Amino acid sequence: MSLRSLGRYRRDLGLQRRRRFISLLRKFPGVFEIMEEGAFSLRFRLTTEAERLYVDELRVRNEMEGLLVVKLRKLLMMSLEKRIFLEKIAHVRTDLGLPLEFRDTICQRYPQYFRVVQTERGPALELTHWDPELAVSAAELAEEETRAIELEEKNFIIDRPLKFNRIKLPKGLNLSKGEMRRLCQFRDMPYISPYSDFSGLRSGTPEKEKHACGVVHEILSLTVEKRTLVDHITHFREEFRFSQQLRGMIIRHPDMFYVSLKGDRDSVFLREAYHNSQLIDKDPLLLIKEKFRSLVAIPRTIQMKGGIYFELYHLVSEMKKLGYKPDVKCVYQNIDDSEKEKVLLSHTEKLTLTYGLIKSRSDTPIRVNQEHKDLPLLPHCS
Repeated sequence: MSLRSLGRYRRDLGLQRRRRFISLLRKFPGVFEIMEEGAFSLRFRLTTEAERLYVDELRVRNEMEGLLVVKLRKLLMMSLEKRIFLEKIAHVRTDLGLPLEFRDTICQRYPQYFRVVQTERGPALELTHWDPELAVSAAELAEEETRAIELEEKNFIIDRPLKFNRIKLPKGLNLSKGEMRRLCQFRDMPYISPYSDFSGLRSGTPEKEKHACGVVHEILSLTVEKRTLVDHITHFREEFRFSQQLRGMIIRHPDMFYVSLKGDRDSVFLREAYHNSQLIDKDPLLLIKEKFRSLVAIPRTIQMKGGIYFELYHLVSEMKKLGYKPDVKCVYQNIDDSEKEKVLLSHTEKLTLTYGLIKSRSDTPIRVNQEHKDLPLLPHCS
């Protein structure tokens, strides 16, 4: 892709006019590879490793589309009206692993499960089929698995109602006796499934908070990294009848959730999904994301010759706008003028000066020692 063609997508990429694409591409040498096509014509492409990750992501997304459909169905099944505005789903699109074009792809391909309906407030996704097999929360599945393991170890059956484990607090979290008593009483309350009918639950009651905690727990369990922004959950206040003090409710249950105050916006984590700040079970999309992060983290170095050529082409292109014309008569090979210009760019003195410009500050002068034998000043370089 040419650098000029990339300029058409400046708005889509969220880049300001004064931000140069050339500096952006040079900043991530592990992701972008600079190429040349014709004199002063710059093109770029993904590096081999970045392209491989892109293909892997397409494959994974294709394989997990069925799982994404299940996530949307479960999200709709938890809502009061079984309908959620697409704009609100878009807020958690990345967290759920949905593709950018989910409105035109997944939402349209499965009318047997949901459909897009037009409302006075915009398009919304509406459930068309209730599946009782999906109406089982991650917390219930985890508890059933735990009970099965315990019964297998004890080798006998205990007929008792569903009851969750005792409270396990992370190291370093010290609560008063009153707070521990409140958490224990809340935990011992009968479990209220996030998929149950909550239209009769009154706001401000322990039962309503029990249900709200179950909904937040289930939403986090559907996300790729078992976390999201608190603001993203509050967007669903109408659909799930969350209270105005949703953030305070989440903080009141440190045994279930961890709220990070880093950054401009608070994030909420599903505590049981992490061990020593590390996610226990990683989604395939997250594994690809981590590999991509490693490519982005490759330091910006000038060891790549392509980076120097890239800057040199840009400088010469700007100079030509001001009237500069390369003296191709200095090249005696039997080739056309465009190829001769490319030969001129490969001379050591130009590459050396370009390297100096890259490594120095804009207000720092560059001094050239004309007596240096390895840096001759040729006519076309003056």
